[in-house]
Amino acid sequence: MKHLEELFFTVDLINKSTGGVNEILRDIDRIEKHTKAGMQNIAAGVTGLFSAWYALDGMMTPGRDMANAVREVSALSVNDNALAMLEKDALAFSIQFGESAVDVVRSAYDIQSAISGLQDAELTGLTITGATLAKATKADSATITDYMGTMYGIFKNQANEMGKIQWAEMLAGRTAAAVEMFKTTGSEMSAAFGGLGANAKAMGVSLSEQMAILGTLQSTMSGSESSTHFEALLAGIGRAQKELGLRLTNDNDRMLHITDVLRAIQQSQYSDLEQVSNMNSLSTAFGSDLASSTISLLIDNIDELQGSIERLDSINGMDNALVMAKKQIDPWSRFEAGVTAVSIAFSRALEPSLNPLANSLGDIANTTLRWTQLFPNLTHAIGSGTLSILGLVAAASVFSILMGLVRYTIAGVHTVMLIGKGIHIAYAWGLGLIKSAFIWMRGAALGAMLQMNLWRTSMIAGSAATWLFNAALWANPITWIVAGVLAAVAVVALLIRHWDTLTVGFKIGLAKVQDWFSNFIASIPCSDLFLDWLLFPVTFIKLLQKIPEFIMQFINWFQGLDLLSSLRSQFDGFLQLLDRLPFIDLGINATGNADVQTVLHKAENERIDANQALGLSPSGKYDQPNTNTLQNISTVMNNTTQRGVHVDKLEVNTNQKVDGNTLLDQLLMAGG
Repeated sequence: MKHLEELFFTVDLINKSTGGVNEILRDIDRIEKHTKAGMQNIAAGVTGLFSAWYALDGMMTPGRDMANAVREVSALSVNDNALAMLEKDALAFSIQFGESAVDVVRSAYDIQSAISGLQDAELTGLTITGATLAKATKADSATITDYMGTMYGIFKNQANEMGKIQWAEMLAGRTAAAVEMFKTTGSEMSAAFGGLGANAKAMGVSLSEQMAILGTLQSTMSGSESSTHFEALLAGIGRAQKELGLRLTNDNDRMLHITDVLRAIQQSQYSDLEQVSNMNSLSTAFGSDLASSTISLLIDNIDELQGSIERLDSINGMDNALVMAKKQIDPWSRFEAGVTAVSIAFSRALEPSLNPLANSLGDIANTTLRWTQLFPNLTHAIGSGTLSILGLVAAASVFSILMGLVRYTIAGVHTVMLIGKGIHIAYAWGLGLIKSAFIWMRGAALGAMLQMNLWRTSMIAGSAATWLFNAALWANPITWIVAGVLAAVAVVALLIRHWDTLTVGFKIGLAKVQDWFSNFIASIPCSDLFLDWLLFPVTFIKLLQKIPEFIMQFINWFQGLDLLSSLRSQFDGFLQLLDRLPFIDLGINATGNADVQTVLHKAENERIDANQALGLSPSGKYDQPNTNTLQNISTVMNNTTQRGVHVDKLEVNTNQKVDGNTLLDQLLMAGG
């Protein structure tokens, strides 16, 4: 009971101590959930609002840009009919060539500014013509618009006579042809005519001639430089006519055609412009090096220049400009321009409805501004409330960020723990692999040690067998006799071979010793005993001189030994021992002499009898079972007993069958 009360007390204590903490944690979770839900709602609302605004702005922006461009042109006192026509043709042009309709409308502002008095259709016609020329010559609308304004200022009379639209189309066609012939651009031609101005027109040079000259010069220089060179030539015509004595102007004091001027110089004494003196004369006559340089560039291409002028004179429309522009159309640009044109159309259609709303919103903003000035305290209160709400939103956002950081931190800790666990597992696996490797190495080492022990045991056994064999070999007296004989023979052979050298050496050494000893004896007194002791080496040397004689006596004695006779006597004793066997009768007499043929014959007979007694064939092979084999063996044993020869035990150790032939061969070997 006491333990149960202690348990209840512990549980109650834990509940009371952790209840507040758990409540706090639940509150934090609720705050976090509400904050997250609020942020999600705000994000969803803002996203939806922004998407709607972005879609509306994307749909209305092209129309707003077009409306702004139209308003800019209308500021130049252009009526609504002309503006509507301009907008319609600009949209059609943009879809056809893939260009911006807004840029086309804005270019009309520059044309209207440069060319006054344009009618409704003229403004649209010149604008579309300039946009087409810009597309054909790879120039922008602003550059070509400025070019057309400049050219209208130069050739105003011609334009008014022809009609502004026809003249603009002719200008566009000839400019496109010049760009094509002389490999230049619309921007370079605009720069060239902008630099040249009306000087050439004032001297009677036609539009086609000016384009041909400037285009030819642009093959080696830029558009602005070509106008500078041509202007220098024009400025020196009157002076050069006097200096050179050439006719370079007509009756109206206008400059001749450029080709006539060049031919006049070519036919004069200054035709060879490769000579420095002629170039200097031309520079002096025209008043500048630029003029002489222009002449040198044009004089070698008179026929080509004349052909270019004639081709440009033949162009009166803008067909070639249209062809060049159509070749540069990008289908995807057309698609984008078409989408934009459709957006402009929708936007312009919605403007009558949306513009009043936008104006109303503007009026509301104006009214609000006026109220903020009339009621500053209310404005302050509204501003403070707004700031409070934004502050609460910011605080909730910060709290959500902190909780997110905490969760990320916890996730990071779990990740580190997971990585540590993985490292621990890998470490354990590595230790297991190392342990297995050590076990395998230990087994291999034990196997190697066992193999080494077996090899060592075999080596010890081999060494023991070798020592036993050596011991048995050296324990045999015959080995010592053979070794002694061989050693004696070797020593004798060496002595005989080198006897003369040894004798001479001994004699020389003995003479030196005798001389030294004689001198020594003569110098000191000595007794006879001492003299005998001193003369012992001489006596020993004399004994050494007799060694060859002793060796020859030993050789003669050894040759006198009858070893064969001794071996024969030993063999005779062996035959007598065999003759004592009960089943062998060699016919040896008491003196031990026997005839060899007799012995062999009797041995053959004994072999045959022994094979028959054992149940074998005369050749020694087993033919058939013999039931009297045991009886024959018993008879033989009884006869042996009767003869008085007792054989305790007879063993024959061989790995082959013992038969009569084998026994006969052994006896023949023993008999020599």
